[in-house]
Amino acid sequence: CLKFLEVVASLGKTPWKQIAPKDHQVIGQACSDAPLVVFPDGTRKRCTELADPGDATLSQVLGQSAIFPPDDYRAPLPMFVMRQAGLRRFSNDSVFLEAARHVDEQPGHQRVELGSVFLKYLGENSDSLKWPTKSYSALGRLRIFPVIDALGSEHHMPPTRAATGGAPVRAVSLDGAVTLFRHAAAVWTRAFLLDPAVFDAWPDELWRK
Repeated sequence: CLKFLEVVASLGKTPWKQIAPKDHQVIGQACSDAPLVVFPDGTRKRCTELADPGDATLSQVLGQSAIFPPDDYRAPLPMFVMRQAGLRRFSNDSVFLEAARHVDEQPGHQRVELGSVFLKYLGENSDSLKWPTKSYSALGRLRIFPVIDALGSEHHMPPTRAATGGAPVRAVSLDGAVTLFRHAAAVWTRAFLLDPAVFDAWPDELWRK
């Protein structure tokens, strides 16, 4: 199977093009559908069942729950084919949402930590992500957005960044009363404040998606 992937790599991206010759399309489909990746214990997996070892954020968030290709498959040629065939990456909205649901199920402190990693990635890569609106809507319903709870702290005035270092932090969904930290002076008594360490870097366009 490894040799097969190396041979397919010589075809470039042609097997995954809509206008490719029929026989090339069959090869491309087989790379996605067939369990071509063989593990040392004899287990076989499809490319679509495996995580891309080059996606550092995915590795950090999923940890041991992610299954990566064996080392023998991580050379440039087989990696090229496996990526074309559907290795799981955070740039894919369905993979991102599945992992986000995993984060939503974690205990509070882990949701805060992993949610921060998730949403920093989203802010840094939003320009290159071509996701449908429904994916962003689904993401907003998950409890992965880290916030500063000014009401739960000892603040007696609108909080500043310098004064929030010890404020409790939790992860919530966007369905409730939350707002950007820059609006703290107006709404801090009525809403959670989104953690500025994560969201100050988000482009305004991302909030409109």
